[in-house]
Amino acid sequence: MLLDLNLPDMSGYRVFQELQANSKTRSIPVVLCSADATESQVRRMLDAGVREYLTKPLKLAKLLQVIDDVLSPGA
Repeated sequence: MLLDLNLPDMSGYRVFQELQANSKTRSIPVVLCSADATESQVRRMLDAGVREYLTKPLKLAKLLQVIDDVLSPGA
């Protein structure tokens, strides 16, 4: 799942927490994207369990590599 951190109705962090709290969605790999590239924010989200943290503007090559990594067998 590609999830933006700044959503209009709920924070992406809250969405991620709800996904993690539900046994049916806990195993979905989440790649977060945000314009917030501060080290503390990136570390907080990676420590919370997001698979990858991408910063905006997204670099297409990096996005495609992350998708390949997440979808590869054994990932």
